[in-house]
Amino acid sequence: MNVLPFVAIFLILLGIFSSSFLQNGKIFLYEKKASLGFLAADRKMEEKIHLAAFDKAPKKKQEKKSSDLPKEKQEEIASLDDIKEQESRREKKFIQPVNLYFFFEEELDPKLFTIYENFFTSFYSNADFYQNSCLKDDLKGFLERLRTQGSALVAEMIKKNEDITTLTLLDFYPKGSDLDLSDRDLYYHMLRGTNLYDPTAAVGYPVMEEVFCYLPVKNKKIFSFKSLNPTMLRNIFNHDVADSILQKEAEKRLADPKKLASTLTMEELKELLHKKHASLNMDQAIEFLDFSNAKEKDDMMIVKDLQTNVILKRKKKL
Repeated sequence: MNVLPFVAIFLILLGIFSSSFLQNGKIFLYEKKASLGFLAADRKMEEKIHLAAFDKAPKKKQEKKSSDLPKEKQEEIASLDDIKEQESRREKKFIQPVNLYFFFEEELDPKLFTIYENFFTSFYSNADFYQNSCLKDDLKGFLERLRTQGSALVAEMIKKNEDITTLTLLDFYPKGSDLDLSDRDLYYHMLRGTNLYDPTAAVGYPVMEEVFCYLPVKNKKIFSFKSLNPTMLRNIFNHDVADSILQKEAEKRLADPKKLASTLTMEELKELLHKKHASLNMDQAIEFLDFSNAKEKDDMMIVKDLQTNVILKRKKKL
Protein backbone atom coordinates (compact mmCIF):
# COMPACT_ATOMS: atom_id res chain seq x y z
CA MET A 1 0.00 0.00 0.00
CA ASN A 2 1.36 3.42 -0.98
CA VAL A 3 1.44 5.68 2.09
CA LEU A 4 2.75 8.76 0.29
CA PRO A 5 -0.75 10.17 -0.48
CA PHE A 6 -1.70 9.84 3.19
CA VAL A 7 1.53 11.56 4.26
CA ALA A 8 0.91 14.34 1.75
CA ILE A 9 -2.67 14.81 2.98
CA PHE A 10 -1.44 14.83 6.59
CA LEU A 11 1.20 17.48 5.82
CA ILE A 12 -1.36 19.61 3.96
CA LEU A 13 -3.80 19.41 6.88
CA LEU A 14 -0.98 20.19 9.32
CA GLY A 15 0.00 23.23 7.25
CA ILE A 16 -3.62 24.45 7.14
CA PHE A 17 -4.07 24.06 10.91
CA SER A 18 -0.70 25.70 11.61
CA SER A 19 -1.59 28.65 9.39
CA SER A 20 -4.95 28.93 11.11
CA PHE A 21 -3.40 28.85 14.59
CA LEU A 22 -0.81 31.43 13.55
CA GLN A 23 -3.50 33.72 12.15
CA ASN A 24 -5.62 33.33 15.28
CA GLY A 25 -2.55 34.05 17.39
CA LYS A 26 -1.89 37.29 15.50
CA ILE A 27 -5.54 38.32 15.87
CA PHE A 28 -5.35 37.61 19.61
CA LEU A 29 -2.21 39.75 19.95
CA TYR A 30 -3.81 42.60 18.00
CA GLU A 31 -6.95 42.40 20.15
CA LYS A 32 -4.86 42.32 23.33
CA LYS A 33 -2.84 45.34 22.20
CA ALA A 34 -6.00 47.25 21.30
CA SER A 35 -7.65 46.39 24.62
CA LEU A 36 -4.63 47.44 26.67
CA GLY A 37 -4.34 50.62 24.63
CA PHE A 38 -8.01 51.42 25.19
CA LEU A 39 -7.72 50.86 28.95
CA ALA A 40 -4.61 53.04 29.17
CA ALA A 41 -6.24 55.80 27.09
CA ASP A 42 -9.40 55.53 29.18
CA ARG A 43 -7.40 56.04 32.38
CA LYS A 44 -5.74 59.12 30.88
CA MET A 45 -9.15 60.42 29.77
CA GLU A 46 -10.61 60.01 33.27
CA GLU A 47 -7.62 61.82 34.75
CA LYS A 48 -8.00 64.64 32.21
CA ILE A 49 -11.74 64.93 32.95
CA HIS A 50 -11.13 65.11 36.72
CA LEU A 51 -8.40 67.73 36.30
CA ALA A 52 -10.68 69.82 34.06
CA ALA A 53 -13.50 69.54 36.61
CA PHE A 54 -11.14 70.55 39.40
CA ASP A 55 -10.01 73.64 37.45
CA LYS A 56 -13.63 74.68 36.88
CA ALA A 57 -14.69 74.09 40.49
CA PRO A 58 -15.58 77.33 42.34
CA LYS A 59 -12.80 78.52 44.60
CA LYS A 60 -13.52 78.77 48.29
CA LYS A 61 -13.86 82.38 49.31
CA GLN A 62 -11.47 83.44 52.04
CA GLU A 63 -12.65 85.63 54.88
CA LYS A 64 -11.57 89.18 54.27
CA LYS A 65 -9.92 90.87 57.20
CA SER A 66 -10.19 94.19 55.39
CA SER A 67 -13.97 94.52 55.68
CA ASP A 68 -13.59 97.89 57.35
CA LEU A 69 -11.60 99.27 54.41
CA PRO A 70 -13.17 101.43 51.70
CA LYS A 71 -14.85 99.54 48.86
CA GLU A 72 -12.25 100.74 46.34
CA LYS A 73 -9.43 99.40 48.52
CA GLN A 74 -11.17 96.05 48.92
CA GLU A 75 -11.56 95.74 45.14
CA GLU A 76 -7.87 96.56 44.71
CA ILE A 77 -6.86 93.81 47.17
CA ALA A 78 -9.17 91.33 45.42
CA SER A 79 -7.63 92.23 42.04
CA LEU A 80 -4.11 91.70 43.36
CA ASP A 81 -5.14 88.30 44.73
CA ASP A 82 -6.49 87.37 41.29
CA ILE A 83 -3.25 88.50 39.66
CA LYS A 84 -1.21 86.38 42.07
CA GLU A 85 -3.35 83.38 41.12
CA GLN A 86 -2.85 84.12 37.41
CA GLU A 87 0.92 84.42 37.82
CA SER A 88 1.19 80.85 39.04
CA ARG A 89 -0.67 79.35 36.07
CA ARG A 90 2.45 78.70 34.01
CA GLU A 91 4.01 77.04 37.07
CA LYS A 92 1.02 74.71 37.33
CA LYS A 93 1.16 73.60 33.70
CA PHE A 94 2.56 70.15 32.99
CA ILE A 95 5.19 69.46 30.35
CA GLN A 96 3.35 69.01 27.08
CA PRO A 97 4.94 66.09 25.17
CA VAL A 98 7.56 67.33 22.71
CA ASN A 99 6.75 66.04 19.23
CA LEU A 100 9.77 64.30 17.64
CA TYR A 101 8.07 64.19 14.23
CA PHE A 102 9.99 67.27 13.15
CA PHE A 103 13.22 65.89 14.64
CA PHE A 104 13.11 62.96 12.22
CA GLU A 105 12.24 64.97 9.10
CA GLU A 106 14.80 64.87 6.27
CA GLU A 107 15.60 68.56 6.69
CA LEU A 108 15.82 70.02 10.19
CA ASP A 109 16.34 73.66 11.12
CA PRO A 110 19.57 73.92 13.21
CA LYS A 111 17.74 76.17 15.67
CA LEU A 112 15.07 73.50 16.16
CA PHE A 113 17.76 70.84 16.63
CA THR A 114 19.19 72.97 19.46
CA ILE A 115 15.74 73.21 21.06
CA TYR A 116 15.37 69.41 20.95
CA GLU A 117 18.86 69.08 22.45
CA ASN A 118 17.84 71.45 25.26
CA PHE A 119 14.84 69.27 26.09
CA PHE A 120 16.89 66.06 26.19
CA THR A 121 19.42 67.82 28.41
CA SER A 122 16.70 69.17 30.69
CA PHE A 123 15.07 65.76 31.19
CA TYR A 124 18.11 63.47 31.44
CA SER A 125 21.38 65.33 32.06
CA ASN A 126 21.16 64.91 35.86
CA ALA A 127 20.38 61.18 35.74
CA ASP A 128 23.03 58.74 36.98
CA PHE A 129 22.95 56.71 33.75
CA TYR A 130 23.77 59.85 31.78
CA GLN A 131 26.47 61.08 34.14
CA ASN A 132 28.14 57.65 34.04
CA SER A 133 27.90 57.35 30.26
CA CYS A 134 30.86 57.97 27.98
CA LEU A 135 28.44 60.04 25.87
CA LYS A 136 27.69 62.61 28.57
CA ASP A 137 29.89 65.15 26.80
CA ASP A 138 28.59 64.17 23.35
CA LEU A 139 24.80 64.38 23.60
CA LYS A 140 24.72 66.28 20.32
CA GLY A 141 26.59 63.44 18.56
CA PHE A 142 24.16 60.88 20.02
CA LEU A 143 21.16 62.91 18.84
CA GLU A 144 22.66 63.35 15.37
CA ARG A 145 23.16 59.57 15.02
CA LEU A 146 19.66 58.92 16.40
CA ARG A 147 18.19 61.41 13.94
CA THR A 148 20.11 59.98 10.96
CA GLN A 149 18.80 56.49 11.58
CA GLY A 150 15.28 57.63 12.49
CA SER A 151 14.85 59.89 9.45
CA ALA A 152 16.05 57.04 7.21
CA LEU A 153 13.40 54.76 8.77
CA VAL A 154 10.64 57.33 8.18
CA ALA A 155 11.80 57.99 4.58
CA GLU A 156 11.85 54.25 3.82
CA MET A 157 8.30 53.78 5.18
CA ILE A 158 7.03 56.72 3.12
CA LYS A 159 8.73 55.28 0.03
CA LYS A 160 6.93 51.96 0.61
CA ASN A 161 3.59 53.76 1.27
CA GLU A 162 3.57 52.45 4.83
CA ASP A 163 1.68 54.28 7.59
CA ILE A 164 4.17 56.31 9.67
CA THR A 165 1.47 57.10 12.25
CA THR A 166 2.01 53.59 13.60
CA LEU A 167 5.57 54.46 14.66
CA THR A 168 6.31 54.64 18.39
CA LEU A 169 9.41 55.81 20.22
CA LEU A 170 10.50 52.18 20.58
CA ASP A 171 10.76 51.92 16.77
CA PHE A 172 13.56 54.50 16.85
CA TYR A 173 15.71 52.35 19.15
CA PRO A 174 19.30 52.50 17.76
CA LYS A 175 20.03 49.39 15.67
CA GLY A 176 22.90 47.97 13.64
CA SER A 177 26.33 46.60 14.44
CA ASP A 178 27.97 49.80 13.25
CA LEU A 179 26.45 51.78 16.13
CA ASP A 180 28.15 52.06 19.50
CA LEU A 181 26.48 50.10 22.30
CA SER A 182 26.53 53.31 24.33
CA ASP A 183 23.87 54.78 22.02
CA ARG A 184 21.55 51.87 22.72
CA ASP A 185 22.26 51.98 26.45
CA LEU A 186 21.48 55.71 26.57
CA TYR A 187 18.24 55.35 24.62
CA TYR A 188 17.18 52.30 26.67
CA HIS A 189 17.42 54.23 29.94
CA MET A 190 15.49 57.15 28.44
CA LEU A 191 12.72 54.80 27.31
CA ARG A 192 12.61 53.10 30.70
CA GLY A 193 12.64 56.12 33.04
CA THR A 194 12.17 55.75 36.79
CA ASN A 195 9.21 55.52 39.13
CA LEU A 196 10.70 58.26 41.29
CA TYR A 197 10.35 61.06 38.75
CA ASP A 198 8.97 64.29 40.19
CA PRO A 199 9.07 67.29 37.80
CA THR A 200 8.77 69.73 40.74
CA ALA A 201 11.54 68.20 42.82
CA ALA A 202 13.89 66.93 40.07
CA VAL A 203 13.85 63.40 41.51
CA GLY A 204 14.58 60.59 39.06
CA TYR A 205 13.93 61.08 35.36
CA PRO A 206 10.83 60.64 33.18
CA VAL A 207 9.84 57.75 30.95
CA MET A 208 10.51 59.02 27.44
CA GLU A 209 6.88 58.53 26.39
CA GLU A 210 5.78 60.97 29.11
CA VAL A 211 7.78 63.89 27.71
CA PHE A 212 8.25 63.00 24.03
CA CYS A 213 5.94 61.63 21.33
CA TYR A 214 5.91 60.94 17.60
CA LEU A 215 2.79 62.41 16.00
CA PRO A 216 2.87 63.29 12.27
CA VAL A 217 1.22 66.69 11.75
CA LYS A 218 0.85 69.05 8.80
CA ASN A 219 1.70 72.41 10.33
CA LYS A 220 5.05 73.55 11.73
CA LYS A 221 3.66 74.90 15.00
CA ILE A 222 5.20 72.57 17.56
CA PHE A 223 4.31 74.26 20.86
CA SER A 224 1.27 76.15 22.13
CA PHE A 225 2.75 79.31 23.66
CA LYS A 226 -0.13 79.67 26.14
CA SER A 227 0.55 76.14 27.45
CA LEU A 228 4.30 76.45 28.03
CA ASN A 229 5.48 76.20 31.62
CA PRO A 230 8.68 78.02 32.74
CA THR A 231 10.89 74.97 32.08
CA MET A 232 9.69 74.72 28.49
CA LEU A 233 10.14 78.45 27.97
CA ARG A 234 13.77 78.13 29.09
CA ASN A 235 14.38 75.17 26.77
CA ILE A 236 12.93 76.96 23.74
CA PHE A 237 14.62 80.29 24.45
CA ASN A 238 17.02 80.47 27.42
CA HIS A 239 16.87 81.36 31.11
CA ASP A 240 17.26 85.13 30.61
CA VAL A 241 14.65 85.35 27.84
CA ALA A 242 12.19 83.13 29.75
CA ASP A 243 12.56 85.29 32.87
CA SER A 244 11.95 88.41 30.75
CA ILE A 245 8.77 86.84 29.32
CA LEU A 246 7.46 85.90 32.78
CA GLN A 247 8.26 89.37 34.14
CA LYS A 248 6.57 91.10 31.18
CA GLU A 249 3.45 88.98 31.62
CA ALA A 250 3.34 89.87 35.33
CA GLU A 251 3.65 93.58 34.45
CA LYS A 252 0.88 93.23 31.88
CA ARG A 253 -1.47 91.76 34.47
CA LEU A 254 -0.68 94.48 36.98
CA ALA A 255 -1.30 97.18 34.37
CA ASP A 256 -4.71 95.72 33.50
CA PRO A 257 -6.00 93.73 36.52
CA LYS A 258 -9.56 93.55 35.17
CA LYS A 259 -8.54 91.89 31.92
CA LEU A 260 -5.97 89.57 33.52
CA ALA A 261 -4.36 88.62 30.18
CA SER A 262 -2.20 85.66 31.17
CA THR A 263 0.29 85.46 28.28
CA LEU A 264 1.92 87.71 25.69
CA THR A 265 0.65 87.95 22.14
CA MET A 266 3.04 87.19 19.27
CA GLU A 267 3.49 90.92 18.59
CA GLU A 268 4.24 91.63 22.26
CA LEU A 269 6.73 88.77 22.41
CA LYS A 270 8.55 90.01 19.29
CA GLU A 271 8.68 93.54 20.69
CA LEU A 272 10.12 92.26 23.95
CA LEU A 273 12.78 90.16 22.20
CA HIS A 274 13.80 93.03 19.89
CA LYS A 275 14.11 95.46 22.80
CA LYS A 276 15.84 93.33 25.43
CA HIS A 277 17.44 90.43 23.52
CA ALA A 278 18.01 91.73 19.99
CA SER A 279 21.49 90.19 19.76
CA LEU A 280 20.14 86.65 20.24
CA ASN A 281 18.03 86.63 17.04
CA MET A 282 15.10 84.72 18.56
CA ASP A 283 12.62 85.37 15.72
CA GLN A 284 13.23 81.88 14.34
CA ALA A 285 12.08 80.26 17.58
CA ILE A 286 8.76 82.14 17.35
CA GLU A 287 8.01 80.31 14.09
CA PHE A 288 7.60 77.08 16.08
CA LEU A 289 5.04 78.60 18.50
CA ASP A 290 1.26 78.60 18.16
CA PHE A 291 -0.44 81.70 19.64
CA SER A 292 -3.99 80.82 18.60
CA ASN A 293 -6.89 80.07 20.92
CA ALA A 294 -8.14 77.20 18.77
CA LYS A 295 -7.23 74.67 21.41
CA GLU A 296 -9.31 76.43 24.03
CA LYS A 297 -12.39 76.49 21.74
CA ASP A 298 -12.11 72.81 20.86
CA ASP A 299 -15.19 70.93 22.08
CA MET A 300 -13.43 67.53 21.95
CA MET A 301 -11.19 66.05 24.61
CA ILE A 302 -8.51 63.82 23.05
CA VAL A 303 -5.98 61.45 24.63
CA LYS A 304 -3.60 58.95 23.06
CA ASP A 305 -1.85 55.89 24.47
CA LEU A 306 1.65 56.32 23.07
CA GLN A 307 2.57 52.62 23.42
CA THR A 308 -0.27 51.31 21.25
CA ASN A 309 -1.29 54.49 19.34
CA VAL A 310 -4.90 54.04 20.50
CA ILE A 311 -6.71 57.42 20.40
CA LEU A 312 -9.77 58.13 22.55
CA LYS A 313 -12.09 61.13 22.00
CA ARG A 314 -14.89 62.45 24.15
CA LYS A 315 -17.04 65.53 23.81
CA LYS A 316 -16.47 68.15 26.50
CA LYS A 317 -19.35 68.89 28.83
CA LEU A 318 -20.49 72.49 28.53
